[in-house]
Amino acid sequence: MRRFLVTAVAVSVLASLSVSESQAAVSQAAVGRAPSAVTASGTPLQILASTPVVPSLRVGYKSGLFPNLASTVKDSRGCTLRNQMLIKLAARKPRVGGGCRLSGGLWLADFGKTRITTSSKVRLSKLVPDVYVYGQGAENWSAAQRRAYTTFPVPTRVSKSTRSARSRAATINEQYAGPGADSIVAASAAGQSFMQRVNTLLVKSSDPTQADLDALKASNPVMFEGWTIGTLLNAKAWGISLTPSLFANFQVTLRQCQLVARSKVRARPTVISPIAEIHNPCTASYTVTEVGQAFQINAIPQIASTVAAQDSTVLNEYGTPMGEAVSRSLFGIHAPAHWVSDFDSANPTGADGAIDPATIPDIPVGYTRLWDTETTWADLEPTRGTFVWRKIDKQIQLAQAVNARVMLVLGKTPAWAGASAQSMPTDISDWRTYVRTVCQRYGASISSYEVWNEANLQTFWTGTAAQMADLTKAAFEEIRGCNPNALVVAANTTSRATGSFGTFFPEYLQELKTRGWPADAYSVHSYPSASGGADDRIRGIGQFRAALALSGAPFTTVFDTEINYGLAGLGESKVDIAGDNAMTLLSRTYIDSVRYGFGSTFWFVWTAQPDSKFGIQLTKQAANERQAWMATYDWLVGSRFQRCLETSNQVVVCQFSKGAENFSIIWHGDVGTAPVATDPGYLTGLGSRSCNLRGECQALTQDALVTVGSMPMRIDGPPLSQGPNANVDAGKSKFITVDCISGRGSPLWTFSCTDFGSVPVGKSAVLSVKVSNQSQKSHTLKLQPIAAGAGGNGAVVHTPAENECGATQTVGRGTCFLHLTWTPANVGPLTPFSLVVCSGNNALLCYRTDAANGIRGEAVAAQP
Repeated sequence: MRRFLVTAVAVSVLASLSVSESQAAVSQAAVGRAPSAVTASGTPLQILASTPVVPSLRVGYKSGLFPNLASTVKDSRGCTLRNQMLIKLAARKPRVGGGCRLSGGLWLADFGKTRITTSSKVRLSKLVPDVYVYGQGAENWSAAQRRAYTTFPVPTRVSKSTRSARSRAATINEQYAGPGADSIVAASAAGQSFMQRVNTLLVKSSDPTQADLDALKASNPVMFEGWTIGTLLNAKAWGISLTPSLFANFQVTLRQCQLVARSKVRARPTVISPIAEIHNPCTASYTVTEVGQAFQINAIPQIASTVAAQDSTVLNEYGTPMGEAVSRSLFGIHAPAHWVSDFDSANPTGADGAIDPATIPDIPVGYTRLWDTETTWADLEPTRGTFVWRKIDKQIQLAQAVNARVMLVLGKTPAWAGASAQSMPTDISDWRTYVRTVCQRYGASISSYEVWNEANLQTFWTGTAAQMADLTKAAFEEIRGCNPNALVVAANTTSRATGSFGTFFPEYLQELKTRGWPADAYSVHSYPSASGGADDRIRGIGQFRAALALSGAPFTTVFDTEINYGLAGLGESKVDIAGDNAMTLLSRTYIDSVRYGFGSTFWFVWTAQPDSKFGIQLTKQAANERQAWMATYDWLVGSRFQRCLETSNQVVVCQFSKGAENFSIIWHGDVGTAPVATDPGYLTGLGSRSCNLRGECQALTQDALVTVGSMPMRIDGPPLSQGPNANVDAGKSKFITVDCISGRGSPLWTFSCTDFGSVPVGKSAVLSVKVSNQSQKSHTLKLQPIAAGAGGNGAVVHTPAENECGATQTVGRGTCFLHLTWTPANVGPLTPFSLVVCSGNNALLCYRTDAANGIRGEAVAAQP
């Protein structure tokens, strides 16, 4: 692989960076054609925001699925896989002699930090271990696709605008390559030690803790930074996901290295004009080719992500409505058997008794699902050819009375038709007759048919995935013949039992694929663990959406056909949930269903009396739960979804429009998470009023601090301002450190600053500056702000204080301080200003804040 070779970057532009550019073609032996031209571009943070986050699913993994770098198998030149990759990864190609002896060549190892010219000294390592790739989307890949992932070098380049942003002060005759998207990376001996730690950590844990990742980062910050960007670009190139903890760590790492301008000092005795190279890979704009598509790999979509993209611009403006308005059918509910009374045994004809009004929901319901209602196949056809319709008739009547659609679950197998209720029917024609008879009788009264309940669990299905696909296809054909408008929903799966989910659902989808996808929709039961909350439910939904995408299932409707919280199982006892926590989880369930593209979500269950199996009760006596249902229904139904993003202080903002009005629903964390107090004016860009689920509202003001907890809150009304700065949230300190380098490459000063961003009108913020002398020699220091207060947005003034740098001061190996006070004339980001540090008459460092681009540093080196 030929790498893009760049000349020197200038130290006056801190953000400029050179990164690797791979330009190899796709191997004809591997795929037979060149990769598609689809690309992803942006800074690492921008690419991260579009990368899906899905918990790892490693069920079925075994070693040997991916090519092994230690393989002794040779190609026609006598090259092992190791030598093949050395040739591909070389910045300057080596000569290949007999027996694949390599001579010459250049490798830019350790993500471009180390030059190696001897092939035997190059260490090769997998960017992430095979099991991690498998768990993030490769479980369905073929052997050819796994080989392509391992061995194909991915074209990655830095944008021209980034490459051209260099000082004209000097040129460095040096070759440099930064992080790329390759799955195998070259390393030095020291770099190999770091990569071994990476692989060991990711093998040991499917989603390492933040403490483990921080320890890895502390062991080699520069390598960790390069590995972070390389892993991110690799995931984007191949359409795989990241685990939640890794994503969170990457987000922090990229923000830190974007704000903290790192100085890289290297001795270059051969350069004509000695000057230090300063670069920041986190601010570069990368373009990576999404080569996975060329190898027919189905990418995991963003909608499978369990984490909202982080972007504080969501506080400043509303987005564009997407899709149709939210229908009342989103709010589905289960109809238990006691909704209707049994037949009147005193009546010799067996007529039905009256419906008990106490069992009818007094909340708005848009969809009912018939399960646990004595309406299964075994209930409807207890003997061959003899049907009992009384219960299903009453259930449909009741659904019509509350203006709700009906979903009927078709299983279980009657005793006469198979070995057990969970088994495959002995004769599939009996199944066809049953489905056809029900469909013909009820026509448009039944809107959808779900083929089977929780087919991944032996409790409900003991047959194979192929047999369930046969039942699905037969039902699809029969229902299409009698009611083309009804939806056929594939057999559903649970998400919290990841073992049975991983072994059954992907195989079932593959069997449906071989049969031409005979389904209109797919469904999941997203119960989290007993101790889990709304975010845990989302993780299960992410697995479900990822499995659909990886199988290549046509984009279609998805349902969550059972949900509640606190259920016992998986080693946990049942948890009772009430009050604010119950309101939070119930409301989040339906908001998140809109957020992640679910057509309908069915709460299990509305009952006349509390049901001991479930953590949250939904009855006429459950005032809090009913209030949360009705408030969320009122917020969502008729609205059009725009977007959901998370701000930098972890407030999730979901934006909607209803008619001509925009509104937002916000929250922080999950049940049990401590609330956060926003800064003054933090939410005023979204509206002028906040309302909670209880219907309690208050006006938003520029000076008011609003506490945001896990319970969703609605923000509406005319916005009062443009909101806080998108790059520097109001009142939040940001830190930046810049090394000042002399012309000879010696560190002279370290300059650090705390920036308070946006503050209210009339209030002042102090920007504190610390300048530390890193040189052994004393220097005369002059420190002063210039160009303060430009644009009429308040003033930045020097506040004299003890121990500050004076107008001039001789400083040895020590520290001095400067304090600047900012008093804004209107609400907005800090006015751009400059600060000059001088040693004698030579300017050593400039610093500025930039309203458009956030915090940014500039360094100018001169001969001291």
